[in-house]
Amino acid sequence: IIIINELIGFINLLLKTLTLFFIMIWVRWSLPRVRIDQILYLGFKVLLPISIICTVIAAIQITL
Repeated sequence: IIIINELIGFINLLLKTLTLFFIMIWVRWSLPRVRIDQILYLGFKVLLPISIICTVIAAIQITL
C-alpha cells in the first residue's frame, strides 16, 4: 500500500510538471514577442499612474 501511495504521488507530480511545461510552451508560442520599449511604456505610462491613483484613493479612505 505504501508503494502504491508513492507511485500515485510520483504520477501526480509528473502530470502537474508536464501540464505546467505544456502551458508555458503554449503561451510562449502563442503570444507575440514583447519589446523592451513596449514594457517600459506599459510600466511608466499605464501602470504607474494607476498605482498612484490607487495609493491616493487608499490614503483618502484611511483619513476618512
